[in-house]
Amino acid sequence: MAEAEFWEVGNGAGASHSRSIEDIEIGPDGTIWLGGSFNAIVPNTGSGIPISISDGSMIEPFVQINGIDSGTTEGFVRDVVPDGLGGWYIGGAFQYIDSTSHGRLAHILSDGTLDSDFNPSPDGIVYALYLSGTTLYVGGEFTNIGGEVRNRLAAINTTTNTVTAWNPNADNAIYTIAEGGGDIYIGGDFTTIGGTTRNRLAAVDGVTGALEAWDPNASARVNVIDIDGGVVYVGGQFTTINGATTRNRIAALDPTVGTASIWNPNASAEVFTLDADSANVYAGGTFTTIGGSSRNRIAAPNTT
Repeated sequence: MAEAEFWEVGNGAGASHSRSIEDIEIGPDGTIWLGGSFNAIVPNTGSGIPISISDGSMIEPFVQINGIDSGTTEGFVRDVVPDGLGGWYIGGAFQYIDSTSHGRLAHILSDGTLDSDFNPSPDGIVYALYLSGTTLYVGGEFTNIGGEVRNRLAAINTTTNTVTAWNPNADNAIYTIAEGGGDIYIGGDFTTIGGTTRNRLAAVDGVTGALEAWDPNASARVNVIDIDGGVVYVGGQFTTINGATTRNRIAALDPTVGTASIWNPNASAEVFTLDADSANVYAGGTFTTIGGSSRNRIAAPNTT
């Protein structure tokens, strides 16, 4: 008998549980023919997989990441960072790794298996991860992680797998984390850090968690921070920075004082992701114009 593989029926744009198989026939050469109301049959991978950069194929073996979070949110992986040893830290809204209950934050080893010793079990969705040495910074909607009270921001020692004393204390969701000059830069929906006003952007000391003076004061949600060449690039829903400077959904900030530079691509709608190099800032979102040109959802404005 041929080896079985688990695949999922989809609608061509993604898996859909409303699609169906209505007929199965086995031909004389052993080929199995399926008929039904589907447009694609794809591997049942769960919410995240590694793929080859050379040919785009799925790298196996790898665990299945799935499950409904809190009974309301469809399971997903929001952020992934390499562990430096061939494995990955993953965060999101999933509840299971294969058949093991292991919610929202996990470590997948280099052989594609779950690290059962790493199980912080945050009580809310994880949106952002950043690994610096043996410290994993975690941001999201949680208020408890690893058995410790940590409001939406935490740091985990990846050697001991324990939550550290680092505790900036955000009052609302953290969506992005970056590092620069020993500080941890954070963005999200928060308006205070440690009880001090910081509207959706802040910087804290990477060791002590103490709030820095950096205060760009974004007018609405920040989805992404990327630091390159001494510039802090940010994207999101905001339309002003520093309280009065118009910057529609994308901006470049000074890493020390937080003021906006003259760089102003002016995205027409929300920016979700940024990746900067010395020449360009690669942006993705729901915009249709950026930098005065028509660009549907992906663009690369130059840095000057």
